[in-house]
Amino acid sequence: GRTDDFIDTLKSLFFYGITVIIGLIIHAVVVLPSIYLIIVRKNPFKFIFGILPALVTAFGTDSSSATLPVSLKECEKLNISFPVRSFVLTLGATINMQGTALYEAVAAIFLYQYNG
Repeated sequence: GRTDDFIDTLKSLFFYGITVIIGLIIHAVVVLPSIYLIIVRKNPFKFIFGILPALVTAFGTDSSSATLPVSLKECEKLNISFPVRSFVLTLGATINMQGTALYEAVAAIFLYQYNG
């Protein structure tokens, strides 16, 4: 009946949410540090801990624009040159949409499966 359909829908939504979270964790813990390691040839986790206040601000505000001043300050502490940090961080704050892209791809698959 309707209860079984509702339970099945909740299960599907649960697995959808888990899929998105796992994808974001893989992106944040494997893909991005690997790219950093390949390009910069330095320990990515040392850098991540250096910008931890910016990451906490980003997580708390869910806004790249609100995080920008903190990111600029933390990158200055890491001795990243002003032209590089000002260009890269402002550009990144504008086009930072990896999470959105992952979410939309998984949402399309979920809707396809849900509708048969």
